[in-house]
Amino acid sequence: MGEYILIASPFKAAGERIWINIVLALATFFTTMVMGSLLFGADPISNPSEVLKGIPFTIAIMTVLGAHEAGHYIVARKHGMRTSLPYFIPFPSLIGTMGAVIKHRGPIPNGKALFDVGVSGPLIGLFVSIVITAISLLQRPIQVTGGEAQIHLALPPLFELITYFIPLNEAAPLHPVAFAGWVNAYNSLESHSCGTA
Repeated sequence: MGEYILIASPFKAAGERIWINIVLALATFFTTMVMGSLLFGADPISNPSEVLKGIPFTIAIMTVLGAHEAGHYIVARKHGMRTSLPYFIPFPSLIGTMGAVIKHRGPIPNGKALFDVGVSGPLIGLFVSIVITAISLLQRPIQVTGGEAQIHLALPPLFELITYFIPLNEAAPLHPVAFAGWVNAYNSLESHSCGTA
């Protein structure tokens, strides 16, 4: 008859499967540690115990990724949004990961909330990247025997600014943790989108 009917029913939020977040975080810790050990000149295939040499690189990468996603998560919760814990993405790439994501469920309150959530991650990640990069530039350069493959990278402006205060020994290979800072400096400054589900 052209009438609208509104049916209200109890809503039960879907339970979080936190074990997925934990498994992905552990897997990402392992993949970044393997790739980090290679950056330190280790051979984890011939000597599996040498994979532990990648722990400093892993800590650097995971700390910045975690800080970035924690920024999104905390601000989203502050605005009353239903947001998941971070999902780290393990991947056998140059750094052992494709990053991390969080998932929003339900509506976004307003444009300000969306902006605050979007900008909080890069800002916090950028701050942590600066600290990690500064610490890494104070470390003793690793010794390269000549057999390892070397990658020459252009420095992002932020990285060059940090090296203005902490000189970079261009004759020595970039410390793996400094490489993590390089990756995170680019990651923190690039634009990205926040998805909803």
